[in-house]
Amino acid sequence: MNRYNDIMYYNYAGSETHAHMSMRDRAAQFSPFAALTGFEEIIDESARLTDEMNEITQDKRSQIDRVIKTVSENLRRKPRMRIEYFIPDPRKAGGKYVTVIKNIVKIDEIEGRLIASDGSSVDIDSIWDIDFEG
Repeated sequence: MNRYNDIMYYNYAGSETHAHMSMRDRAAQFSPFAALTGFEEIIDESARLTDEMNEITQDKRSQIDRVIKTVSENLRRKPRMRIEYFIPDPRKAGGKYVTVIKNIVKIDEIEGRLIASDGSSVDIDSIWDIDFEG
């Protein structure tokens, strides 16, 4: 026999001074303690990789400028463009390259931006590659 058989089925009467603890509260005593709250997010952020912005050669800049000039001459047709450009990361050095396909409706020469029909815009200086789509 087991040495605890004498108390195994004993009915616990409870405490006269303390209320009975619920199973949830009892389990909470053994849950892990997060002493460094937010630390996991900081580690994830530091591990997140970003790209560096590539240097644009003079030849590449001339090619981009020629395409933009052609776009400006055809704005009434709302040319459909494939644009690859760099978006700086708001939290750390670097960023990422994204490619979008947009219909261009305006070129804001003061701000140096291409304005698309959906209202979005692309900074001309961040463009890595641009071409007519289909």
